Amino acid sequence: MLKRKLTSYIFLAAILIIATLLRFWGLDFQSLWVDELHTMIESAPYKSWTELFDYLSLTDQHPPLHFVIEKVCFEWFGHTAYVARVPSVVAGVLSIYFLFLLGKEILDRELGFILSIVGTFNYYHILYSQEARGYMFAFMFCTLSIVFLIRLLKNPNFKIALFFALAALGMLYSHYFSLFVVVAQAFLCFLILIQSKKPKIHFKYFLISFAIIGVAYAPWLPFLLNMTGIKSFWIEKIPTSFLVDYFGEYFGNAPIVISFATMSLIFFLIKAFMNSTEKETIKNPLSLALLTIIVIFFVSIGIPYLRSILVIPMLQCRYTIFVLPLVFLALAYGIRLIQWNIMRYTFLILFVSFSYSALTYDKEYYSKVSKTDYRAIAQFLKEEVEFDQPIINETASFQFDYYLRKYGLTNQQIGKNKEEIIKGFLHNTEHPEIADGFWLLRSHGEDELEEIDRFKETFCKVMQLNRFDATLCYYINQQTERRSLRIESNHFKENGSAMTFGNEWALWNGLTETKRIALDSGSYELRLIARGTPADHEFPKVEIKLNNMSLGVVEVGNSNFLNTMLFTLSEPFEGSISIDLINDFVDKNGKDRNVFIDKIDILKK
Repeated sequence: MLKRKLTSYIFLAAILIIATLLRFWGLDFQSLWVDELHTMIESAPYKSWTELFDYLSLTDQHPPLHFVIEKVCFEWFGHTAYVARVPSVVAGVLSIYFLFLLGKEILDRELGFILSIVGTFNYYHILYSQEARGYMFAFMFCTLSIVFLIRLLKNPNFKIALFFALAALGMLYSHYFSLFVVVAQAFLCFLILIQSKKPKIHFKYFLISFAIIGVAYAPWLPFLLNMTGIKSFWIEKIPTSFLVDYFGEYFGNAPIVISFATMSLIFFLIKAFMNSTEKETIKNPLSLALLTIIVIFFVSIGIPYLRSILVIPMLQCRYTIFVLPLVFLALAYGIRLIQWNIMRYTFLILFVSFSYSALTYDKEYYSKVSKTDYRAIAQFLKEEVEFDQPIINETASFQFDYYLRKYGLTNQQIGKNKEEIIKGFLHNTEHPEIADGFWLLRSHGEDELEEIDRFKETFCKVMQLNRFDATLCYYINQQTERRSLRIESNHFKENGSAMTFGNEWALWNGLTETKRIALDSGSYELRLIARGTPADHEFPKVEIKLNNMSLGVVEVGNSNFLNTMLFTLSEPFEGSISIDLINDFVDKNGKDRNVFIDKIDILKK
């Protein structure tokens, strides 16, 4: 007996270790996307607690638990994407353990193991275990509340009633849709109460649980009531096939995984409906599982669906993550009901293998960018280009501010309709900040720039960067009579042959490059202001290039010597300026030819 328990503990520990590895693996690979950036800004350590709750009531309508935990984590461990996602990882791993408890509470340890294994390798569970939002908290607390609800139905007492109430409150303070789950749980209690042989005892502890929930949730009711006043939302009309669509999404839309899950689910439903017994529901594991799944699933999904049809669309797949434990329970129970051990375990191994294969190979979850790549856009602005012109960011200016702060970018963001901004400048002299040029950042499915009168005659697009779900374009004003671009030490790329030296850029040997620049067509004068250190009676010489086009070779003297050269561009240019030290030398006395660049000015003639 002891050996069997030890084996069970080791097996459960192995499952939890695998679950942890799958959720920490590549945790910071994806950029933060729009919703996660809300978390970064609203829970930021430089924001006050009052500002946080103002955001939650006005901007990002969600309960506070996840945001409070995030804010504490940011203050203790740093304001980074990795830190932001760790709480969801922890919730994800804990929920795998709670899935084991759920299976064990319904039937036995074997069902618990199957249920936890299904959750461990599930695409949707891993996805939201790595997202800096409260969805995995909702899943975790929902699973735990069902565990305690089953215990309460079987053995009503104050301790279990209290734990159920606390788990339900954790769920309620994680996502507003959890309210529908609590309503469904209350209805399930009512159905059990009807056939209970101890109705007074059941009623007493049901009442205690829901009274605790009501009192503890009351302070947040004004925020909840504020949500009911929303008359428009970004969610589109809900299709009649939404259940099928959501079921596919739960399993990464992988056909073979969906097929295995569907077979398990159908087998469970057939066995459950064929199950006939005179026992009370709470004493029949199969009947108890079926009733729990049907009541919680259809009540908690049905209410928001009806409201979506009658009032305002509000259903979104990720908002239904609280029913995923019930989906897992149904298909895990279906696998558990396979009579022959070898067939049962073969089916489970195949299901897990296909789930893992779909995750890592078909969807390339750990190697393919699949979230709006704001991070790459910000890195490009920081590392590759010279321009701090304003960014017109109609869709996500509020959210993108996190990456501007992170990379120390000083670009002003204009979060208004892009066409109106440009029309205002062209026709009404509004928005003078874009007079020389501007960046345009489109993301999250935003449409391209529409045709605008006089736009092409005024502005020219000279640079474009395409990243996943995000496009950055740079436009310059072609009608500006004289354009100057200044390149200083902080505008060069770090490499092994050059580095910052005080306020100068020191080139010890080889070649150094600037970050990316853009110039429209026309004639220019380049001014290199630099000093050189001689060796063997000779000063350093450098060749200056625009990409692969050589502008010439100049000798750099021993003071901030002004070297000028003229060049003409027949078409807009995008790329880097490279400076190659072509006569590097160290004499026998240790004197070294080096170049110290003060600045480079490029003036349009």
